[in-house]
Amino acid sequence: MRIDIVGKSDYFALALGSPKALKIRASEPVAPRLKNLTRAGANEPRTVLLLGATGFVGMHILYELLQRKDVAKIYALVRKKRAASPEARLTASMRGYGLPLEKSDRLEVIDGDFTHGHQFGLSDAHYTKLLGSVDVVLNAAGATNHTYPYAYFRSEAIVPLLRMMEFCATERFKTLHFIGSMNGEVFRSKRDFLRFGFYHCGYSRMKWIVKYLAVWAREQGLAASIYLPPHIVGSSLTAFKDPGLRYSFWHMVWYASQLRKVWDAEEPVPVISADALARSVCDNALLSEPRMFAYPASYISSAEFAQAFGWTVVPWKEFRAELKRTFTFSLRKWNPKKPLSSVFDMLLHMFFTRALFTNDLPDLISAITRAAQRHEPAVATELPPSRYIHECARRNYIIGRSMAAGALPSGQGEGVMALKELTRERV
Repeated sequence: MRIDIVGKSDYFALALGSPKALKIRASEPVAPRLKNLTRAGANEPRTVLLLGATGFVGMHILYELLQRKDVAKIYALVRKKRAASPEARLTASMRGYGLPLEKSDRLEVIDGDFTHGHQFGLSDAHYTKLLGSVDVVLNAAGATNHTYPYAYFRSEAIVPLLRMMEFCATERFKTLHFIGSMNGEVFRSKRDFLRFGFYHCGYSRMKWIVKYLAVWAREQGLAASIYLPPHIVGSSLTAFKDPGLRYSFWHMVWYASQLRKVWDAEEPVPVISADALARSVCDNALLSEPRMFAYPASYISSAEFAQAFGWTVVPWKEFRAELKRTFTFSLRKWNPKKPLSSVFDMLLHMFFTRALFTNDLPDLISAITRAAQRHEPAVATELPPSRYIHECARRNYIIGRSMAAGALPSGQGEGVMALKELTRERV
């Protein structure tokens, strides 16, 4: 069976801002095919294929799966890198965040790559084994980089997702689950699809397409579910350590820490700790009839933000104006000892603050928050969201120093280091 996007219809859908323009073609009718597949019993423990286990979210999902009695077997697909075996990579990744990886006969780490053809880079024997035994496919893999164009994500995320749909419709019925993002909710009108910036980027466009691929899959009878989390932060399991300034959210926190201010947002900011997200994903994925859309989120208001960090709440226009004044090109900030690098630092901050804190940022956050709240209530977390954010920030090697200093640093080099972190690819 083959499932493909018809021509360049995804590009037309993005250009027109219309999901109806997205056309998907299957080589044979999907629904009749699904009726002939074997299925797990309603109360039978599930066998799970996990993609992206070495990523921050994937590690938490793996940890959660290993704690559950309704999981019979976990296959973690991890690609070999250089001389490191898949098992060594997974162990090292989890150790780096302080997550224990228990030895268990329920876990089997397989050398493979979900972006590598229709068999995920596996041998015929391995692929056939998975076809006949897996009940749940959990995809937590993929790069989150706002600088890549949609064409990159099309080949690295969209096409492999179609191959996963084929996998789920072959030999044994499998439910398919993938981690999306609330970033796709920034497209509120057709005009938004004509915008190109930090938020209206290739990554967000890919997430928008993925959402409607899930809709198509459901219409064909495939049990596809998409999870649309907001900003993901560290958990108590990792002692509040997370990827830090590789996330745009922490850049916002860093810039706010320089001003010691936060703007008075109309809607609370949605966030989720990685352990709470993993529980939400597994709770739904292991159901016999999982929901198609899930918006796992908890919320923090401007007042709670300010109280947690000791900041002042100010109107949005005042916050953005002061940010632009602070991070602008000025001869007073020029360092004659580092003439080129100091100019580069100022220009980089000047550009990035305007891209990250766009004029309509409060409206974008409000749209994302309202979209999440329409679908489900806030996720219960072990600690208040403000506590997660404060503890993660305090443990971050750059933000923590700014918090301890309580004032603007003498230079902006730390911020430049942070920006370099943001552009690194994560899988």
